Parts: sequence; structure tokens; C-alpha cells
Amino acid sequence: MLGPFRPGGVYLLSAAFSKSGIPLTKIINVEIYTGPIEYSKLSGYNELQVFLFASIMNKNKQNNKTESWIADPSLAEEGQQLIEIARDDMPALVSLVKKYKETKPLKGSRISVCVIPTPETGNLIWALINLGAEVRLCSDNIISVDDRVAAAVDSWGVSVFGKRDQTLDEFFKCIQWALEFKDAEGNIVPPTQIIDDGSDMTQLIHRNKYKWAKELKGVSEQTTCGVEFAKTLKKQGKLKVPIIDINTGFKAAFDNYYGSKESFLYAFKRTKDIMFGGKKVLVSGYGRVGKGVVDMLKICGADVYVSEVSPVRAAHALMEGTTVVNVNDCLSDMDIFITAATTPHVFNLDQILKMKSGATLCNMGENLEYDAQQLVTIDGVEKVVINENLVRYKKGDWFIDSLCDGYLLNMRIGGNPPRVLGITFALHILAHIKLSKGWKLEAGNIYSLPPEVDDEIALMNFPELKDKLTELSNNQKNYLSGDTLREIEEACGCC
Repeated sequence: MLGPFRPGGVYLLSAAFSKSGIPLTKIINVEIYTGPIEYSKLSGYNELQVFLFASIMNKNKQNNKTESWIADPSLAEEGQQLIEIARDDMPALVSLVKKYKETKPLKGSRISVCVIPTPETGNLIWALINLGAEVRLCSDNIISVDDRVAAAVDSWGVSVFGKRDQTLDEFFKCIQWALEFKDAEGNIVPPTQIIDDGSDMTQLIHRNKYKWAKELKGVSEQTTCGVEFAKTLKKQGKLKVPIIDINTGFKAAFDNYYGSKESFLYAFKRTKDIMFGGKKVLVSGYGRVGKGVVDMLKICGADVYVSEVSPVRAAHALMEGTTVVNVNDCLSDMDIFITAATTPHVFNLDQILKMKSGATLCNMGENLEYDAQQLVTIDGVEKVVINENLVRYKKGDWFIDSLCDGYLLNMRIGGNPPRVLGITFALHILAHIKLSKGWKLEAGNIYSLPPEVDDEIALMNFPELKDKLTELSNNQKNYLSGDTLREIEEACGCC
């Protein structure tokens, strides 16, 4: 197998041919531009040695300023419209661009971004380049790229790597390409900073053991699983880059809870439009994402149950009026099963086979949290693809439906709302502005932004609150600072 080829790379291809006169370019045609070339394509032509010196570029490439590997550049206009519509509900990003556009604090920064290309991500890139950064973009999963947005960002002169429903091999190649900036002479140079979503780029850096990793100014990470991965590496003494955890405070409360609460309903209904009212639903995991899903299900009239591994989160669910159950006690009773646990194997094969016939499974945590895809390894199980987002597994009269076949439902179908992602992306940008202004971080450590940044972003993202907040009196400020409290304690002899 030759390839897959790197967009923009130059290769010398050698193959034996007959005297049939069939040109090499006709035989290999599209494959030379879009992916691997199989030796079988060249079999039978062994009498004439042919050499081809080819520049491998995307077959639809129109923008000579980028090295993008995308589906269709002609989708750029539609993608631009989607990005602009999303921008209308991302006031924090717009405010940051207005505030810093003239000074361009990110000038000189090379930022690799590993986030799903959606209209909201398009606005993250728009903000970064307006603030002076050089950017390369790839997706953090294989199924969710919005090809229209990828084309729009490419049309701005930003190299974008990724297509909807790419292979796993292509996925890792795209992350690699997003790390390879070019200097004026065309030499590959590494990023100075990284924006990551789920630590996919961070994992690749550690797996490939890049020497330049220790020179990174910082990696800002926006997800629970990404931060947990970094914490595990740190605990093992293997973390080689400085991590900025933005999955805290304001972001975690809004993106994880409100984002999931709204995007879940939209994504589920677009994939399988059934009523939630009266349905028995099990949500596995009661973190912020799980709670957002549970609250939306209750609004829709569902009979909701929760399974948890944490006594604290289980108690929280109980106090919210939600019944807590053991997964194995309710498999045959539930109509819908939803994972929100950020761990694989939430439902294993044995458990799935015990589920009620006609049940629906979907995932709101991280990709592939249940094992439905492995059902095809069992004799008698048939996989029926209803459409690109709905798969049915059948065995005799029994069947279950898997939405997006276990991949992250809301990221495949639409993504989180712009207003909440505006918070997340604004925090990324402020973190990288601080890095560009001299914030020194040590490799191997995990950092957070100061609490006052949350206040700044909250007012940027909800400007209507600016004149409606209550001000503390001086006495209240002194009390909250601890000065008055200490005076009371001293007077009472309590200290």
C-alpha cells in the first residue's frame, strides 16, 4: 500500500507497465489525489518502467495559499454564511476581537487547533487570525467535520485538515499536518501554542515524543476527559507540556450543562424523532453533562433514571428527585439508554443483548461509550444502516437502535449552541493572549486562569447584565475579604 500521501508533499512513484499505452495518470487517476494507491491498481503492467514525479494536492484544491485536505472547497460560501450566523450569538468573541484587533497580541504565535470544524469553531479561527495568530486547524474526531465550514476557513488562507467521516488513519494524519507550520523557506516548524479538545493532539505529541514539545508555551484544554488525561500523565511523571485547564468554573457550568441540555434534544430529535413523554430513560452518568440531559428529559415528560459510580453524584441525583438504579437491574425495562460517563464500556455486549427489544441507545459523553458496534461479532446479529446517523442491530425478532452508532450524538448533529461555545473559545483566546504577553508555564504542570477572567467573559458574553448587577457596600466587601470577620472573631475570643 502506497500512501496515504501528505497534501503538498512531493513523491517519486515507480511502477512497471505493459506496452498497452495506458498512461499512469489514467490508471491511478483519482487515488493519487485522495488517498492510498493500491499496488493492485498497477498489476499486469510489467514491461515498461515508468517514473512519475508528482505534487500531491487535494483534487478539488482552489486555494494555493493553503495545504488543506478538505472535502470540497466549493462549499466555502455556504460555510461563510453559517459562520456569520453563529457569530451573531457569540458576543464574547466579537468583543475580544474589537478590543485587541488593533494591537494584535497573538502576532508571531503559531497555534495548532484540534477542535471539530463547526460554525462556532469557524469563529474561533476568525478571532485568532484577527488577533494576529497563524493557525492550522484539524478535527478532534472522525465523524463531525462540517465540510462547509472547513471550506470557508480554507478560503481565508488557513490550512484545514479533515473531512466528515474520515478514516482513523486519516484522522491521525490530519492532526500531524496541523502541527506542521512552514517558515519563509518552506521548512517545517512546530507550533508555539495549542488549543485542544479531548487531548487528541496532546496524546499524539506524547506518543511521537517530539523534541520540540518542551518548547511549547502552553496547551489549552477544554474537556473533562482531556484534563483527566493530562492529570494521569502528570501523576505518572510523563506530562511533557504545560496544560491550561479551561474546563473549570464558568466554562464547565455553561458549556457542559447548558450546552448539553439544549444540543441533546435537537440532536436526538433530528436522528430519531420519537416522543420522550412517558418513556423510561436511563442516563448513565450524572456529571454536568448528564444533569443537563436529565433536566431536558424531565421537561419533555420522560420517566428518568440515573446510574452512577460516584456516591456524591448519585446523592445529588437523588436530591433532585431522580431515581438512582443499578444498570443491571433495569436493562429490560428502559426504552432509551444514554451514556454521559466519559469512559468506554458503559454498556457491554452482554448488557446490550439483555436490553428491551426496540430500545434506543445514544452517547452524550465521549466517543464510543457503549459496545454496540461489537454486536456484529455475535452469530445471528445483523447490522442495518437506516441512514448515516441511525443503525439498527437485529437478532431474530429482537433489535436495538444506535444513534450515530455510539459516536458523540450532539457533536455529530449540530454541536453545542454558539452562546455557550463563545464562552469556551473566549477563555482559550484569553489564555493564549496571556501566554503571548509573557505568562511563563512549566512543562509537566497544569494551570488554570484566574477567577476574574470568568467575570470578564461573563459580561462579554451577556452584555445585557452589565447595568443590572448589584454592587457590594464597603462593609460587605470588607466582610467578604475576611477583615471584618477576623475583627468579630477576635472580639469574641473565637480565634
